[in-house]
Amino acid sequence: MSAPIRIRTESVLTSDVLDRFVSMRDKMGSYFLVPATSDGRGGLTIGWDLMIRKRKLTVKPVWQVSLDDIDRVALRPGDQPVIPDDVKRPPVQDVLDLLSGEAQ
Repeated sequence: MSAPIRIRTESVLTSDVLDRFVSMRDKMGSYFLVPATSDGRGGLTIGWDLMIRKRKLTVKPVWQVSLDDIDRVALRPGDQPVIPDDVKRPPVQDVLDLLSGEAQ
């Protein structure tokens, strides 16, 4: 099986924006995906006619991403996810080992 996918990875200091998005999605019951393109000068063209309504959203810490997880495609060699101190062998370690060529 294959599927087209587009990944955008964000590095942020806090989860404030994500927390507000999830809170609003929970309150409203859904959210919309709408494509947009930039003209390079600050202007946007928004494809309202291509808008998709979504009800499900999965949010999880990256250390929980495993080899069997579709989200693994967002990981890159050299990524250093935050792993809780009490987690001895996080699922993401297998993904990182595979990406670095150190998989068993």
